[in-house]
Amino acid sequence: MTEASAEEILKDEVALRKLSDEVFTKYDKDSNGYLDRSELLAMLEEIGQKVGEVPKEHEVNAIYEDLDVNQDGKISREEFVAMVRGVLENIGKHVL
Repeated sequence: MTEASAEEILKDEVALRKLSDEVFTKYDKDSNGYLDRSELLAMLEEIGQKVGEVPKEHEVNAIYEDLDVNQDGKISREEFVAMVRGVLENIGKHVL
């Protein structure tokens, strides 16, 4: 995928889905269609290392609880897409 701005991705549902699917698939290590806490932790640790701030366990737990909207104990692809959309919207607010 070529680099696109947050605003461009938000305007294009196909691009948003593609970006979300690429990231989701990378961290869904057991390919069950959900992210569990350890998979989310791996994702957040990798992101944290890139920005110089690895999340603490209580932060990961809070993020997990926020993402697990239906409270079934796992993060679905749809919940993940909603999170990506929210992150991109937040980025757009800070850039504009």
